[in-house]
Amino acid sequence: MEKKEMTGFQGIFLDEISKKRLIDLQERKLKYIVEDMHITFKFGKTEMYPEELLNKDYEVKIVGYAATDKNSGFQVELPEELKAYFKNENGPHITVSIGEVDGVKGKAYETGLLHFNEIKEPFMISGRLGYYIYGKGKIMDNTVFKKKEIDDEISR
Repeated sequence: MEKKEMTGFQGIFLDEISKKRLIDLQERKLKYIVEDMHITFKFGKTEMYPEELLNKDYEVKIVGYAATDKNSGFQVELPEELKAYFKNENGPHITVSIGEVDGVKGKAYETGLLHFNEIKEPFMISGRLGYYIYGKGKIMDNTVFKKKEIDDEISR
């Protein structure tokens, strides 16, 4: 039995209060609001996080803001205990809304390429570490990896 590689993105998924706060604090609200706001730690092949990092709230500090006609988002400072898991070539950020220019819609990753301006009063928001796996959706624990181990045992 061939193992199918899980792909998607993983990182901190924001709680509802934090999402609303960021939407309200944007200086430039664009056409499309990102529904499942998150900080992408890694994109591509899914890697399992240690169990002790999951199922708990993390606070991240909002330190900057930037917007163009295509992207609006915030720069963040990660908690020390999670910095080693951040593997995104763009710095830690959250895309809040996306716009369109000449029929071309912005892409969420482009927010990380913006030049953020430091905000006068940094503030904290919160979320939980988890995964978004293509074909499976958002998963906030390691059950998807455990199922794979069971399947591997059965296939032997």
